[in-house]
Amino acid sequence: MNYIFDACALINLANGGVLPLVLAIPANFYFIGPMVREESGALEADIQEAIRAGMLQILDASTVSAKLYLDLLAKHGLGEGETECLTVAMTDDFVVISDDRRAREVIREALGDGKLTGSIGLLRKAIAHSLLDRPAAYKAYQLMRATGAFLPSWTIDQAFPL
Repeated sequence: MNYIFDACALINLANGGVLPLVLAIPANFYFIGPMVREESGALEADIQEAIRAGMLQILDASTVSAKLYLDLLAKHGLGEGETECLTVAMTDDFVVISDDRRAREVIREALGDGKLTGSIGLLRKAIAHSLLDRPAAYKAYQLMRATGAFLPSWTIDQAFPL
């Protein structure tokens, strides 16, 4: 499965201390577009390390339709990074990783739930692959919220059901 990050999800996972762990989920390929990379400037060292480790790939900007991108940017009023992710998912087999409420609404409406996940969804996958347990995932989730993530206020059972 191919996944493309928007900046908020990438930042949230890094702030939760679980970005490398999530990138290690087997049978997944993770990408970051040039606009999202620019928006995530404070994470450049983490991004470079993930690229060197072969866990994250840079999306070739020439594969993104400029016309579709501009049309979607005007139509939905999302940020540049979120629009970049939406454009990629509309034209190729990618799932968007986003924690941005408005972007999630637009992606869900345009592409359906199957083309969307977020940091909590990736933490659930990491649990399913035994990369971390529920308490560790919940601790990361709480840390993400404490560092500014706009994620729902859930109990461990709501965030990571058994």
